[in-house]
Amino acid sequence: MKVLFKILISCLFTFVVLLGTAVVFLQTDYGKNRLQKLVLNASESKGVSIRFDEIKGFLPFQWTFTDVVISVDSTKITAKNVSFRLSLFQLIKKTLAFKSFYASDVRTFGLAHKTSLSKEPSNIQLPFSLHVRSFIIKDFYVEQTNVPINLMGKFKLQKDGSYLFAQTRIERDGYTGSFIEANLRAERNRLVQFGTKGDIKQLDFLAFVKDISFDSEMQFQILAKGPYESFKNLIYQNADYPARDISGSLFLAFKDTSSLEKPPWKLKSDFTIDKSKALILSPLIVTTPVTTLRGSVSIEKKEGLTRCDLNLQPDNLVIYNQNVTNFNIAINSSGLTEQIEGNASFKLITEKTPFEGGFQFNYLKDGPFFLDDLVI
Repeated sequence: MKVLFKILISCLFTFVVLLGTAVVFLQTDYGKNRLQKLVLNASESKGVSIRFDEIKGFLPFQWTFTDVVISVDSTKITAKNVSFRLSLFQLIKKTLAFKSFYASDVRTFGLAHKTSLSKEPSNIQLPFSLHVRSFIIKDFYVEQTNVPINLMGKFKLQKDGSYLFAQTRIERDGYTGSFIEANLRAERNRLVQFGTKGDIKQLDFLAFVKDISFDSEMQFQILAKGPYESFKNLIYQNADYPARDISGSLFLAFKDTSSLEKPPWKLKSDFTIDKSKALILSPLIVTTPVTTLRGSVSIEKKEGLTRCDLNLQPDNLVIYNQNVTNFNIAINSSGLTEQIEGNASFKLITEKTPFEGGFQFNYLKDGPFFLDDLVI
């Protein structure tokens, strides 16, 4: 036992001496230049071009790079500064662990055209698992709009792709209190859980997606869960997996801030996405400044709106000097890319007189809307 203990102490002492020597060596200009050449040669051997001005930091624990350019084929990513802290002891577990990661003024070129989800990628096989305990990306310029956003969160990925966890928050300078958050937890052949929420005080916060200039604010939340195979069936157009339903809930509130007197629009519903990728909203509740809608809606992937059963409870709606107390409309349609047709029935109840009726409808894309067989 004493011999084994001496061997263990000797190995530990040797490791500490070697690590200390490496740390001291890497603080010298010669050591940093050698390391820089090693990084560049290793990346080029993998078909990736990496360029940067210099390496700084307390190596090999803390790294700082300036004016970074990463190129792969016609895709390029640039960053003014990149710095991170590594946990070297996690490498023993074959995990590349970042205690912290920071980058600023990040721009992409040609990446937006290579993010198609039409084809499922091959199985992921990395040399290490990846764990980013905390990351901050300051001024990430969205390629399509060239509008900067700030990203922060954490990330974890198993080297074989069997487990993924990601948590991200989006903010923008000059938009205090506005944010979008998203969380994803996925385990292969098991359950996937996804959630996102946002509180947007001004809609032009979303300029990194689309230029919007309405005087409005918005809050939203979407929660979804389902089998791993079901999410693959939903995302990849060429996927063909037997899958069960994805279920969840959504909430949306929209308020016109140009008038404090106007109440917000609100939408709340549970939803299901079935094997055919049809979206079913039920029960659906839509609250507007003048009325409340309750019912259910079914939207098919190819046919569009195929079922709509809504009950309208109006506030201050008057027809022929009579207050409307109830209005129900049921729509059944078969929709195609170019044409939607179907039939509808309605029932409207006022203080004195009920109205009932129905009609058939036909809508041609970029053409007129026809009503036939209208009966009241």
